[in-house]
Formats: sequence, structure tokens, C-alpha cells
Amino acid sequence: MKMRKLAAFFLALCCVCALLCGCDAEIDVYEEQTEDAWYFVIDVRLSTALVRRMESTAAVDKNSGRKWTVDSWLNAYFTEVADGYGLQCSFAGTYNEADSNQKRYQFNIVAPKADVRYDLSEGLTLSGVSEVKTNLFIRKIDVVRDDRFNYFVEQFEDALSRYDDGVANDMDLQTAMGIVLFGYGSYVFDPDSGNTVLQWEFPGVFEAFPAAKQLKEEYKNVLLRNFWYASRHMQVAADDVFPIRNDNKNVYYLFEKTVGDGSTTVDYAYFRADPTGWYIVAILAGLAVTGIVSAVAKRQQKQRNKQPPAKPQDDFPYDPFAEYGRTDDNNNPFEGY
Repeated sequence: MKMRKLAAFFLALCCVCALLCGCDAEIDVYEEQTEDAWYFVIDVRLSTALVRRMESTAAVDKNSGRKWTVDSWLNAYFTEVADGYGLQCSFAGTYNEADSNQKRYQFNIVAPKADVRYDLSEGLTLSGVSEVKTNLFIRKIDVVRDDRFNYFVEQFEDALSRYDDGVANDMDLQTAMGIVLFGYGSYVFDPDSGNTVLQWEFPGVFEAFPAAKQLKEEYKNVLLRNFWYASRHMQVAADDVFPIRNDNKNVYYLFEKTVGDGSTTVDYAYFRADPTGWYIVAILAGLAVTGIVSAVAKRQQKQRNKQPPAKPQDDFPYDPFAEYGRTDDNNNPFEGY
């Protein structure tokens, strides 16, 4: 696959899979971001035994006339959510993990920052605080930020409380977490009744897979893993963030928790070169060179000052007037040189 694996997106998928398979779910979310977009790859691993159990109780898809499967429901879910939130989503496929008796479902998602709906953008933008320390040559940036899943965990549990109370609001049919539980539908005009009615596109997870209700409390045991892609030069250091080597230039850093941990933070530090110290070194080096050149020039000037005054012979190495019979004060002719 050409797209790089990146780190964390919809807890939606995490919670869906939690409901489908209880504690036998593992969701790996890879992410990378540029100035323009977030990029995500979501790998969901489910026990094949539990997938069979869920699909054995599956309801019929009213649009196709066939029973829902885990991959068909997930594909429908992500397609609707992507359309509603302004995302680009593709289903990479279902893979059998022979070594672990699991099925893996993979989705690729691109979230353009300029087009994503505000409420989802709030969930994707990680808030936090940072503190910068420097020794003039190296900056240490200490970061404390929300983990990738907090926003979606809170949204899901809010929707779950309304589901248990049997009361949904309009937003439950539009938000990523509400759609998991209540399904997706749109209001259309019914010519027979002359009214606007709700037409369902696909059901919520409990309606599509009745056996999921037996596992409703197990979603808190699902393992969530967020891999975020960064340059090796960042030199990330933290107790709960682990480097997973990927290539010569970049690395995935891993943060993990379970859904039941609730809202948590990711605490880490990374290092950057600080040019301030090198600027100071350059200035001092320049001053030192200037001082040395000035000292050498002064010493040479002192040495020149100690020399006797120049003689005419220094400028004229011979007597230009000797042949014309010049004499000295004793009337002796000058001799040429």
C-alpha cells in the first residue's frame, strides 16, 4: 500500500468493534498530517469466532435484500460518515490474520483541514500545552496534550446514554458516534402522506447485529493504539510513548490505552536544535578573529616604529650625481655605489 500508515481517527470504529466483539478487539490507528490534511489508516482486528457469532444473528439489509456482514456494515458506516463530514474514505479490504485467528478490516481516510465540518475538526485537532527549555544549543519541548481518542469516547458515551434512555436527538443521526448506535437516515418527502418522513439508509449496530446487545458493556475493554508519524530528529522521549521504527528517516510513536481509561493525556518531550547558542559562538569567534588581526597589526606597527629612519641610499642605491664631480664638505668627490 503506497499510502503511509498514519495514526488515529474515528473512535467510532473502535466503539463499533468493541460492541461487536467485546474484549477481543484491537484497533490500531495510524496517522500523519500535513499543513492541508490529516491522513489516517485504521486497522481493526476482530476474533473470527466472534465475527461468526455476530453475523449469525445479522438482520437483513433492506436495500440489498442480503444479511448484513461486519465488513458491509462498516463500509456503509464509513461511507455515510465520510460524505457527511467532508472526508475521503476508501475500504482497503478484509484480511484473515492466520497467525492470530483474527480478521482485519482496513480503512484509509483523508480529512482535508479546510473542508472538514467544525465538530469533527474539533475532534481531530489535538489540544494541549507545551513548555520550551533551552541550554542555548538544544531546545527541549515538554508537551501535554489530549490523546487521539478522548473526543470520540466522550461523544460515544453521551450517545449511549440517550440510547439507553430511548431518546435520540437530531444530532445522533449526524454525528460519528450517534450513527454507530442509531444508524443513518435522511428526511424525504412522502407523496402519499404529504409529509416529510425519515428514510433509513442503514441500521445502528444493535439492530444490524442483535447479538451485539449482549456485549454492550464490553466496549470499555477494547485496546486503542495510536501510531503517530514523525521525524527521527524529534527524538521523542516519554514513559508511555514508544518508538516503533519504520525507516531510516522517520518513525512511528505509539500511545495505547483501553476505552475504559476515559479521558487521558499524552505526555512526552522532544528535542530541537537551538540556533541561539551557535549565533553566540559565531559572534564570539568573529570578535576573537578581529582581536587577533588587530593585535598582529599593532605589533607590526610597533616594530616598524623601532626601525632607524630611512637613508637616501634606501631610495637610491647609487649616487646619481657622482659623475658630475660632486664633493663633500672636505672637497672630496663622492664615490658611486
